[in-house]
Amino acid sequence: MLNRVKIPLRLVLLGGIPMTGLVLVLLLSFQISSSKDQLFDRLYQDHLLVLNDILLVQRLVQTSALNEIRLYRTGWASADNTTASVNAILEQASQHWLAYQQARTDANSELNQQADREFADALALYQDWLQPVGSDALNIRILNDSTVNHEVSEQLGRYDQTLNQLIQHQLDAAAQVQEEASVLTSTLAQGYVYGGSLLVLGSLLLAWRIQRSIQRPLQGLRNLILAIEQEADLRLRAKPIGNDEVAQTAAALNTLLNHFQQLIHSLEQSAGRLSGHAARAQTISEQVSLSSQQQNTEAGRMKLSINEMSLAIHEVAQRSSDAASLANQADNLCQAGVQQVGDSMHTIENLARHIGSTSDIITALHSHSSNISGVLEVIQSVAEQINLLALNAAIEAARAGPAGRGFAVVADEVRNLSRSTAASITSIQTLVEQLQAQAGLATQAMLEAREQAQNSVDFAIGSNQTLQNIRGAVQEISRLNSSISVATEQQQAAVSGNLAGIEALNLSVSQLDQDAGESLRISQELAGLASSLRSHVCQYHTHMEPVAHHVA
Repeated sequence: MLNRVKIPLRLVLLGGIPMTGLVLVLLLSFQISSSKDQLFDRLYQDHLLVLNDILLVQRLVQTSALNEIRLYRTGWASADNTTASVNAILEQASQHWLAYQQARTDANSELNQQADREFADALALYQDWLQPVGSDALNIRILNDSTVNHEVSEQLGRYDQTLNQLIQHQLDAAAQVQEEASVLTSTLAQGYVYGGSLLVLGSLLLAWRIQRSIQRPLQGLRNLILAIEQEADLRLRAKPIGNDEVAQTAAALNTLLNHFQQLIHSLEQSAGRLSGHAARAQTISEQVSLSSQQQNTEAGRMKLSINEMSLAIHEVAQRSSDAASLANQADNLCQAGVQQVGDSMHTIENLARHIGSTSDIITALHSHSSNISGVLEVIQSVAEQINLLALNAAIEAARAGPAGRGFAVVADEVRNLSRSTAASITSIQTLVEQLQAQAGLATQAMLEAREQAQNSVDFAIGSNQTLQNIRGAVQEISRLNSSISVATEQQQAAVSGNLAGIEALNLSVSQLDQDAGESLRISQELAGLASSLRSHVCQYHTHMEPVAHHVA
C-alpha cells in the first residue's frame, strides 16, 4: 500500500502523524487538568470555606463566649462588659453561621435543620444568661456551678456534637472530592502512559513500515543485480510494486534486461549451430579413428594370440611328453605301494590274532579272581562263626567261675586269632578287588586294541583298492598324453602358416590409423573453437521465460 505513495510524501507522514498524536495527547491532558481544577475549586468553595465557618462558630459559641461567662462568674469582669463581650461574640458567630447557611448545598437536610435549631437554642441560652437582675448583676443561675454545667452539657454539648457531625460530613465530602481528583490524576497518568506508549509504538510501527517500504524494494533491486552478476541469469526480473521511484527504476531495469536477453539468446543459437556442426565432424573423425585403432589393436592382438598359441602348443607338446614320463613313474610307484600295503595288512592281521589271545587270557584271570573272592567270603564267614563261638565260650567260662579261667584264656586266644584271620581276609579281598579292577581295565584295553587292529586291516584293504584304481588312472593318462603330443605337432604347423598373413594386415591397419588421427585432430580444433564460443555465451541463462525472482 505504501509503495503507491511517493517517497517524499511517506517522509512527511513519518513526521506529521506522530506530531498529530502528540497534539491530541496534549489536548486530552489539558481537558483532564481543567476538570481537576474544577474539583479543586469545588473543594475550596463548597467544603473548605464552609468548614472554616463551622469551626469558627464552634470556637466562638463553645469557647470564647463561655470564657467571658467564666470571667464574670469569677469576678474578673463586670456585668456590662460581660454582656457586651458575649453579645459581640454571638453576633460574630451569627454572621459566620449565616455565611455557612448561604454556602451550604444541602440546607434541607435533617442534620442542617437540627444544627439551625440548636444554634438558635444556644443563642437563646446565652441571652437568658445575660438577663440583668440588678444594677450590676446578671441572671443568678450562672453563679450556680451545677446549673451552668448542666445547661452547658445539655444544650451546648448537644450543639457541639451536631457541629462535629457537620465537620465530619464536610470532611467526608472533601475526601470524596479528593478521591475524584485522584481518579482524574490517575486517569491523566494512564492517559500519559497509554497515549505516550501508543504514540511511541505507532510512530515506531509507522517508521518501520515506511523503512520497509523503502528498504525492501531497494534490497530487492540489489539482490537482483547481485544474482545476475553471480548466476549470470538474464531471465531474472524485478517485480515492480506500486508507483514510486523504486518501482519505476525496476521497470527500467526489466526493459534493459530484455534487450540483453534477446542479444545473448541470438548469440547462443548461432554458437549452438556451430557447435553442432563441429561436434558431428568430430564424431565422424572419432569413429574413423576409433575403428582404425580397434582394427590395429585387434590385428596386434591376433598376432600376439597366434604367437602365444604357437608357444602354448609347443609348451603343451613338451608338457605332454613330461606327463607321459611322470605317468610311467607313478605307475611303478603305485605297484610298489600295493605290495607294501599287502605286507602291512598281513602283519596287522597277525597282531590282531595275538591281541585276541591275550584278551582271552586276561578274561580267564578276571574269572579266577572272582572265584578267589568267593573263597575269601566263605573263610570270613567261618572266622565270624569262630569268633561268635569263642565269645559264647568266654561267657560260659565266666559263669563257671575259677574253674573256667583256663577255658576263658583259650577262648580269648581263639577270638584274637579269629580277628587276625578276619583282618587278613579283608586285606586279601582288597588285593583281589584291585586285581579284578586292573584285569577289567586290561581286558577293555585289549578289546579296544583288537578293534583298532581290525580297523587297520580294513583301512589297508581300502588303501590297496585305491592304489589299484590310481594305477589304472595313471595308465589312462599316459595313453591320452601320447594322443595330445601328436595333435599339438599338427596345430603348430597350421599356426606357422597364418602368422605371415597377420603381419601384412597389421601394416595396412597402422597406415589407416595415422590418417584417422590427423582427421580427428583437425575436427577437435574446430569443436574446441565452437565450444569456447558457446561456453562464453552459455554463461548467461536466456532459454526460458523471464522469472520474477526478486521483488522490488
